[in-house]
Amino acid sequence: MGSVLGKSDEVDQRKALFIKTFPVPNTVEELSEFMYMATSNINVSLSKKGLFSTFKQSSGEKEISDAWVSKMQQIYRKAEMSFSSHPAFTQIKKLYRSKMTELNMNAGE
Repeated sequence: MGSVLGKSDEVDQRKALFIKTFPVPNTVEELSEFMYMATSNINVSLSKKGLFSTFKQSSGEKEISDAWVSKMQQIYRKAEMSFSSHPAFTQIKKLYRSKMTELNMNAGE
């Protein structure tokens, strides 16, 4: 039998995989809501790309946060391709840029 920590890591890995493979919606409203959810679930201190990023919590928690970062990037790309001229895209772009700045990551625009 595995340790409690092992079980926890396995559960965290499953959560991260679920986030990564969860389909991104197609409508403007759903994409906007999903972007809010993704950005609010990112733990910047765990996912931050930089010299002083902290890893005080489990690697599973980092993996989950990184999965949300990946999902946020996917949402942004889909929104940009699908409705970049729609007024709602402005808010999605603002959320994306803000979180990418917090993460010390290039927004890739």
